[in-house]
Amino acid sequence: MERALAISRAPIFLGVLAFVYGNDARAADARQILSEMEDRRAQGEYVPAFALFNAHLGLEDLPEMRAALAQAIAERAAPLSLSMCGGEWFDQFRSDPEIDRLRRELYGS
Repeated sequence: MERALAISRAPIFLGVLAFVYGNDARAADARQILSEMEDRRAQGEYVPAFALFNAHLGLEDLPEMRAALAQAIAERAAPLSLSMCGGEWFDQFRSDPEIDRLRRELYGS
């Protein structure tokens, strides 16, 4: 993933790398990438909510996961874009009523 970012710092790659860093006990690196995405978004660049969701998922930041997931649904993100790196990590948060509700809204089950 780091090599991919050497070619392109597209938000989709940033979100995946932040997810990986968060799951690899590199929270500071994940937060730095998240900050870059938020700064780019604040400057008017389109940064898909699912990229932010993946970063928050890696950091296990439940309140921010809820917000990014709700925004991704509002943006009509494809379900695959939200689970491409989340998979089983995403499932572990189904015990949270809001995450479970949003997940059902996204996947229809």
